[in-house]
Amino acid sequence: MINLVVIKMSQWKLLVLLSLLTISQCNSEIPSFLKICHRSDLHLNECVKHSVEAIKPHLRVGIKELNIPSCEPLKISKINISQSSPTIAVKFVSTNILIKGGTHFVLKKVNIDFDKNQIELKIFFPRLSMTSDYDINGRIMMIPIRGQGQSQGNFSEINADIMIQGERYENNIDKKIYFRIKDVLTYFDVGHANMSLDNSFNRDKTLALGMNTFLRDNWKTVAVDMKPAIGNSIADLVKKYTEEIFSKYPLDLLLPL
Repeated sequence: MINLVVIKMSQWKLLVLLSLLTISQCNSEIPSFLKICHRSDLHLNECVKHSVEAIKPHLRVGIKELNIPSCEPLKISKINISQSSPTIAVKFVSTNILIKGGTHFVLKKVNIDFDKNQIELKIFFPRLSMTSDYDINGRIMMIPIRGQGQSQGNFSEINADIMIQGERYENNIDKKIYFRIKDVLTYFDVGHANMSLDNSFNRDKTLALGMNTFLRDNWKTVAVDMKPAIGNSIADLVKKYTEEIFSKYPLDLLLPL
C-alpha cells in the first residue's frame, strides 16, 4: 500500500514537471512574424525597424498571440481638453474615440540604448481621421457655448517622437531576465488639421456654424491644446502593447546576444 502511494506521488510529480515544461515551451514560442534581432548586431536598429515593419500588417486585425486587439480603428475611451484665456474658456470632453489610419505609419528611426534601457522611435503618420462623441461647455468671445453630439477630424503629416524608458528584472518564476516599461514620453507635431462638430447646439444653426468656423480658422491652437491629452493616450497604448511582448518573452529570447 505504501509502495503504491509512493508510485502515485512520483507519477504526480512527473505529471507536474511535464506540465511546467509544456507551459515553458509554449511561452517561448515566438510568432513567425516577430523578427529576432541580436544585441551584438552592428545594424541592430535597422533590424528592429524591419521587425516592426513585419508586425504592421498584423496590427490591423490584431495579434491574438500577444493579446493585442485590432488597431484599425484605434479605440481611445476618453480625452479631456480645457482651455482658458481672455477670449476663450472651453471644456471639451471626447468619448468613444475612433482613430483610423494609425496602422499606415512609417517608422523613420529606431535607436536602442541598452546601457540606459531606452528605446527611441520616430514615427510618421501620413493621415489620421478621428470620430468621437463630444460634450462642450464654455464661452468663445463672450458667447456661451454648450452642446453635445459627434465630432469629426482629419489630421495629416503627423511626426511623433516616442521615448520608452524601461528596466530589466528577474522573473520570480523562471529566474530569467525580462524587460518592462517604466515610462513613455511622446511628442508630436501636426502638419494640418480639419475639425468639425455636428449641428447639436440645441439646433442653433448659427451657433453651430460659428463654432465650426472657429475650429477651421484656429485649428493650430486647438491642436496644441489636444496634444497633452492625445499624447498621454498614445503613451498608455504604447506601454500597454509593448508590455504584452516584453512580459511574455525573456530578453535573451527576444534580443539574444
